[in-house]
Amino acid sequence: MVHLGNKVFSNVCTVISLYISQVLLDSLMTGMKLLVGVCTEEQQTLIVQKAYSMVSSVLPLPPKSMTHCLLAVDELVPSHSVQETALIGMISSVIVGLRFQTPVPDMIVMINLFTVFLLNGKLPAAYALASIFNKYLHNPEFSHENQLDKILDDILERCFTTVLDNSYSKISHSSVDTSNEANFLYVSSGNVPSKIDILSGLAWIGKGLLMRGDEKIKDISMFLLKCLCSGETVASTPAHEEEYCGSDSSDTSIATSAAGAFNIMMSDSEV
Repeated sequence: MVHLGNKVFSNVCTVISLYISQVLLDSLMTGMKLLVGVCTEEQQTLIVQKAYSMVSSVLPLPPKSMTHCLLAVDELVPSHSVQETALIGMISSVIVGLRFQTPVPDMIVMINLFTVFLLNGKLPAAYALASIFNKYLHNPEFSHENQLDKILDDILERCFTTVLDNSYSKISHSSVDTSNEANFLYVSSGNVPSKIDILSGLAWIGKGLLMRGDEKIKDISMFLLKCLCSGETVASTPAHEEEYCGSDSSDTSIATSAAGAFNIMMSDSEV
């Protein structure tokens, strides 16, 4: 089984060096997750180590000495090519299929890598992050050493900030501040599709936390509620402010995506 898993991952990496369709990649990711899921803990350890070795040989990962905290978005994998994104999708499938007892090699390095891809709107990275925090955040064998709780806070803050940046919506910049003194931003429009994927990614991370009863689900829920209300805020914006703020199409998309994010968190899933 281990040989099969390693061979499948190696062959997939060879395939994705060429053009690969999203439909085929989705099928390969599902197959990899199911294959890893039926393996023993020892077998999974060998497979994930092989997968990490192949990823580290392709992507410019940082030295371990630099991974005590999250790195800047542009410090890792600045190109985000189709091949790199597909590779991240495959290793995320491996991690999703792991048992709770199976360790992730160089966990903080991997979290950094997945976070960078998530902040660039690559949804498979969110599946891996959701799985990591679901399995290891409350596991004393991993959580204390890696300070996963603080790292999760940093990831959520970066996601919140990225969604708010380049948006015309009048949304509180604080994810948990519900007071009347919350700060509001009006800035220029940005990459709406990426922000929509980040919101979906937040939903998957939230689902992982919800399944473990973690209180940080409140932070994600409050942020999504504020995004959901942003469409209503724009709809009530006076005409003379609309000229300054620009089109409200991006705000409507964000609000709609926030509603969809709640559906993701509440629906059944194997992640």
